[in-house]
Amino acid sequence: MKITHHGHSAGPIVDPKPPGSKPDMRPLHGLWVMLEPVSAETHARDLYDSFAGHDPHGHIWMSPGLQKTREATEAIFLMIRHCFDDLGVRRLEWKCDALNAPSRKAAERFGFTFEGIFRQHMIVKDRNRDTAWYAMLDKDWHRVRAGFEAWLKPGNFDAKGHQKAKLQVG
Repeated sequence: MKITHHGHSAGPIVDPKPPGSKPDMRPLHGLWVMLEPVSAETHARDLYDSFAGHDPHGHIWMSPGLQKTREATEAIFLMIRHCFDDLGVRRLEWKCDALNAPSRKAAERFGFTFEGIFRQHMIVKDRNRDTAWYAMLDKDWHRVRAGFEAWLKPGNFDAKGHQKAKLQVG
C-alpha cells in the first residue's frame, strides 16, 4: 500500500496492465464438451426442450439434465480458462440468489471465494432478493486450473462417467 501526495491510501501499481481482450466468439473445445456461441436459429429448440418443465434461473443456463455432470464442470472450466488465459481478465464474478444453496455450493466447488451478500439487491417476481457474491482472481487461477485439469482426466471417471475423486481446487 502506498500513501499518495494527498495523504490517501492507494493499492499497488498494476504493471503491466492486462490486455482485457474482447471475446472473439470462437468455439471452446474440451474432452467432454464443445462450447459455441448461442444462435437462436441453431439452438433455440434444443434450449427450450432442455428446460421443459423447469424454471431456468440466472445468466448461465445449465439444463437439469446437464447439472452435476463432468460435462457441466468442464463447461465451467472452459469458460474460466478462456477468460483468464485468452482474454487476460483479472477477476471473474459469480453472483446468485443468496437463498440458492446449490449455486452457492457450485461457486465454492469451482474455486470462487465468497465476498459477501448484497442485501435487498433487487426485486425478482415481486420478492426481495439478496445476492451472494463470489469472485476468482487471476492470481487464484494457477491453483484452480491444476485442480480442474486433474479432475477432468479420463482416468478419474468410471465407465458410466461418474467421478472417482472429487474436484479439489484449493
